[in-house]
Amino acid sequence: MVLRQVFKYFLPTHGSSVMSMPRGWGFCAVGQQSGKAVLWAEVDPSAPRSPQQFFVYITGEEIDPKAYYLGTVLFNEGSYVVHVYTKEQ
Repeated sequence: MVLRQVFKYFLPTHGSSVMSMPRGWGFCAVGQQSGKAVLWAEVDPSAPRSPQQFFVYITGEEIDPKAYYLGTVLFNEGSYVVHVYTKEQ
């Protein structure tokens, strides 16, 4: 039996980043915690890792056509809003 856990990953509040994620990770949620954008993912911590690219766009920016939407994060009671997307490397 493979044991899975929910892990937290910090994202930039704008721009892109590449993180080493366990293969087969499952999306749980995006949100903000202590003023930072966060991704929660269900993972098998013992799985081999691979690069995963994330994009954080502000409203009105052009979106990479190969990226898919994960969620929207509200900061400062909605005065700053970002949209999180991902695509495999």
